[in-house]
Amino acid sequence: MGQILELTSRENPAVKRLAALLRDSASRREQRRLVLEGERACCDAFRDGAAIRFWLFSQEAWKSSGLAGIRRLLSGPAASGDIKIATAPSSVLAHIADVESPNDSHAMIAEVEWPAGGLDVVVAAAKRSGRIAVLDRIQDPGNVGTILRTAEAMGVDCVAVTSGTSDPYGPKALRASAGSALRMGMARDVSTAAVARALSSAGFKVFVTTPREGRAPFDTDLSGPAAFVFGNEGRGVSEGDWPGATKLSVPVSGRAESLNVAAAAAAVLYESARPRTLQPAAPERGRARSKKA
Repeated sequence: MGQILELTSRENPAVKRLAALLRDSASRREQRRLVLEGERACCDAFRDGAAIRFWLFSQEAWKSSGLAGIRRLLSGPAASGDIKIATAPSSVLAHIADVESPNDSHAMIAEVEWPAGGLDVVVAAAKRSGRIAVLDRIQDPGNVGTILRTAEAMGVDCVAVTSGTSDPYGPKALRASAGSALRMGMARDVSTAAVARALSSAGFKVFVTTPREGRAPFDTDLSGPAAFVFGNEGRGVSEGDWPGATKLSVPVSGRAESLNVAAAAAAVLYESARPRTLQPAAPERGRARSKKA
C-alpha cells in the first residue's frame, strides 16, 4: 500500500485536481480521469477492478472499523501498487464534493482512469452480445446515468455516447448509473454519423425512439444484433442521421404526450430483453401432480 499521505489544506494540488475533475468535463477529457464520491461507489469500483489511481479518505473514515476489510484489501495482493492513498479532514472532502448535503461523499473520494473503449472495439463486442444502446445528444446527466443503469440491468453491456451528450463520467451521471458506467464497454464523444456508419457496417438493425408514429416495441421483432438509439429530450432523434432505422414509440394513455427518455429506454430495453432472459417460471411439480389427482 505504501506511505499514506496526509492532506490538510484545500490548497493542496491533489485537492485542487480532484475538485477540477468533478466540476469540469474538459479536465476529465484532458486527463482521462473521473472521480467517484462516497463509500459505496468507491468500494464497489475497487472490487470491480476499476483503475483507481488516487484514493482520498476522511481521517474518521480511514480509522473506522467499518473499513477494516478495505484496508486489508489495499494491503493485500489484489491492490495495485499504483494506488496512492491519502487522508484529510472531512472539511477538505466536503470542499471537493459535488453534493452539498452531508452524506458518505465526505467519507472518501477516488480518482479513476477512464475505462478503455473505442467505437470499433465496442461495436465488435456488441455484435457478439447482440445489443447496444446509443445515447444521442441527451442533455440531462440524470437521464444519461439512468439509461446506463437500465441498460446493464437488461443485459446490454455496450453503449455509444455521441458528441453533445452530457458527460457519462460526470458526477451526476455516475451517481445515477450506480456503477454501471464503469462496467460497460463505452465509446464516448463520437459523432452520430460515425456511430451510424459503424453499426451499418456491422449489420445491426437500428431502432430509434420517437414520441409518436413509431411501432410499439411489443409488436416489433427486436432480435439482434440490434442497436437502440435514444435521443435528445426536446428534439428527439434526427431521422436524417439514421437512414433506414425503424421507429419505436411506447404507447401512453391519458393526457401525457410522451415518456421521459429514460422511461422510454427502460420500456424498450425491457422488451428487447424478454425473449432472451426473462423466461416464465416452470410450474412446480408438486402442484402439477396434485391437479391430476
